[in-house]
Parts: sequence; C-alpha cells; structure tokens
Amino acid sequence: MMARRQGWQGRVALKALVAPDGRLLEVTLEESSGFAVLDQAAIKTVNRWQLQASSSAASEWIRIPVEFRLR
Repeated sequence: MMARRQGWQGRVALKALVAPDGRLLEVTLEESSGFAVLDQAAIKTVNRWQLQASSSAASEWIRIPVEFRLR
C-alpha cells in the first residue's frame, strides 16, 4: 500500500535456483527497482512459487523479471 500511495513503479530482476523437482532453492536480487519495498515484495512473492518439474537432473538458475505498474 505504501508503494501505491507514493506512486512507486519499477522493474525488479531476480535470479532463482530451481531444483529438478521445481522447488526454489534460492532467490536473489539481480537488479533493483530502486525501491526496497518493491524489491522485497517481488522476492517474497517468488519464494512462494512452485515451478514445474524439469527433465534435467541438475538444478538450474533462471532469471525472473517482475514489473510493478500502477493503473
């Protein structure tokens, strides 16, 4: 709500290490939006995700862009 009241918008880029079974093992900030509250909201949301299992036997890093826009 604070970000909305302040009119804050931005793009966050996250890196996530995904296990072969789709679990997120680690989520890190790769590129900040410039607003800590948006960065933390993106990380908190992505940490709740369960991704589809992979055919790979190894964990993989993926990049996740998150866009915050007011309408």
